[in-house]
Amino acid sequence: MPITPERLSRLREFGLSEYAARAYLALLDLGVAEARDVSTLSKVPQAKIYHVLEQLHEKGLAVILPEFPKKYAPVPFPEYLDRLHDEHDRQAQAIDRDREVLAEMFRVVGDADVGNLGFFTVVRGRRNVLAKIAEMLNEAKSDLLVLGTTGLASRYPSLQNELEDARRRGLRLRILLPLTAETIPRLEALDAIAELRGREADEGSQSGRVAIVLVDGARAFLINFLPDDDNLYAGKDIGVFTDQEAIVAALQTLVEPRWQDAPTPEEAREADRSGQIRPRDVGLGVLFDEMHDSVFVCDENGRILLWNPAASLAFGRSPQDAIDLNVASLFPDHAAPFLDAARGQRADLVHVTGVSRDGEPIEVEGTFFPVKNAQGDRSFGVAILRARGRSVDVRDAASSPASRGPATQRRT
Repeated sequence: MPITPERLSRLREFGLSEYAARAYLALLDLGVAEARDVSTLSKVPQAKIYHVLEQLHEKGLAVILPEFPKKYAPVPFPEYLDRLHDEHDRQAQAIDRDREVLAEMFRVVGDADVGNLGFFTVVRGRRNVLAKIAEMLNEAKSDLLVLGTTGLASRYPSLQNELEDARRRGLRLRILLPLTAETIPRLEALDAIAELRGREADEGSQSGRVAIVLVDGARAFLINFLPDDDNLYAGKDIGVFTDQEAIVAALQTLVEPRWQDAPTPEEAREADRSGQIRPRDVGLGVLFDEMHDSVFVCDENGRILLWNPAASLAFGRSPQDAIDLNVASLFPDHAAPFLDAARGQRADLVHVTGVSRDGEPIEVEGTFFPVKNAQGDRSFGVAILRARGRSVDVRDAASSPASRGPATQRRT
């Protein structure tokens, strides 16, 4: 009989693969046959035919004859059906007999405590994001910590009622926002009800528009504002809310140190009035004070604004000596790379000679490169110098009398 789609389909209802069904139909037509003949008639590749015939044998649809070469014979389908029926009948009887035992063994309990696996919710759209923040404020019990954005500094009045109510309930409100000449005037009302500190404004276009809202150390809302503007309604913002313990704890660990180290609005105003700069204002991180190499920051006129403890040790001058000091006084014949860097020109592996406080020459090799402040309106030159033939240990620098004092802030 031909191998038709209908016959193949009915066999597959009994759990046979396409190749197994074809091989069985070929065996029915051949009777007793070698594997190669079954392959030819069934169109099953010879590389697979032995495996397919073994499958038919295991299923009880074929027998293997102990001849050489090995031959195969089909089991009549009615015999297969009778055996299948008997097996199902025995299984049904076993189920009836053991029903109560099995039901008790595998009953639904539903009260196992596996701890807080966490809940995650995706929130989309400006209105929905602001509504979620308002909901978190209303449900907060003791503490709110926010790493905010420039745009959020403009949008906070939409949440002012919730913020004031939370304050009346005794909630501690701690909010990190970029404190700039543009944002500080907008935040006077918020400064009266919350503890404000400054988030660095130069964190980049991507991370700078991401906010984190943390409530009671138990819930977190991570938000990407798209765009980070002052619109209260239009925006393709996306946020992820969670109460998963480990993730909330990790986010709290990221934000809390930023809060501890951040300036208050008054400190930000004072820094703006005085022209004071810090290492982070020119893109230098926490390693500024820890580096073994001397680091100088100067303006385009060569006035030194910052230097680190290693520089104090190498040149024998205290941090106070750096105020208004010019690089020309430390590098009489080699001030040009410093000035060029402040004016936008980079230079690598430049050999320059400086002088210590007692007039001794100091041979150094330096990398000079330009940087801008967070607002992008001022340029500075940064020099990283390594004394040739001399190793500077920052631990010595930290303990040296020459390095004591506020080494990382200078007036510009």
